Amino acid sequence: MHRSTRRILTTHTGSLPRPPDLVAMLNAKELGEPYDATAFAARVARAISAVVQQQVDAGIDVIGDGEHSKFNWMAYARGRLTGLEEIDSPVRFRGATRDSTEFADAYDDLKVMHAARSGALVAKRTARPKALVCAAQIRYVGHDELRTDLANLKRSLAGKTHDEAFVTAISPSNLELYYENRHYKSDEEYLEALGEAMRVEYLAIVEAGFLLQIDDPRMATHYNQLSIPRSRIAASSLRCASRRSTTHCAASRKTRSASTPATAPISRRACMISS
Repeated sequence: MHRSTRRILTTHTGSLPRPPDLVAMLNAKELGEPYDATAFAARVARAISAVVQQQVDAGIDVIGDGEHSKFNWMAYARGRLTGLEEIDSPVRFRGATRDSTEFADAYDDLKVMHAARSGALVAKRTARPKALVCAAQIRYVGHDELRTDLANLKRSLAGKTHDEAFVTAISPSNLELYYENRHYKSDEEYLEALGEAMRVEYLAIVEAGFLLQIDDPRMATHYNQLSIPRSRIAASSLRCASRRSTTHCAASRKTRSASTPATAPISRRACMISS
């Protein structure tokens, strides 16, 4: 990760508004409707190229792909993991939190704000109406999509003035929150399986030369679910270094040996955490 003694380097949260026609394609893919995969791939590539150029024109130092290939920061991962199964139940959180109970009015205001968003300003995405649960072993199978994401960003950055570039990836803790465990013996075992699966994506991003931003935007409000004893939360947090908000990881300056197994620990990477 580059540092500056001359000025504050600028970046952004990761997700940037998608073009309306791309949102329509993302909605179709998300809902399982027919769509032209070739046209979709080409549109994503053009969208990433355009959003990278916008960041360059604005003087952003640390550039991302705007997450334009992803339906949203959370739902994209379900297509990259095995073991998730749709059930006949609406999407919902697994219960109230101490935060939502204590500040109920603020959460009510949030619902009103979301409902009032204008599709004329930012095209609305339509999520699947039914929930998914973990019903089998979790494994990472999103290699092809991930390779395309990394290639699109590299190609869009070629010849562009920038300091560094980053790629976002969801945290295991948020996957645990959204997809109820109905397979593993304990929440801890489930969280560890999610971490091992997503580690494939984390390592690939770092090895491609990008900063890794592990997204955990709900850590401040959803880590303390009423149904989960605080001691268990603490234990899970210690075992899973990914349980962090907006974490940027940079590859170590040492060149990784070709003989090093893909499961080598990430401890060699230097990480900066900004909550």
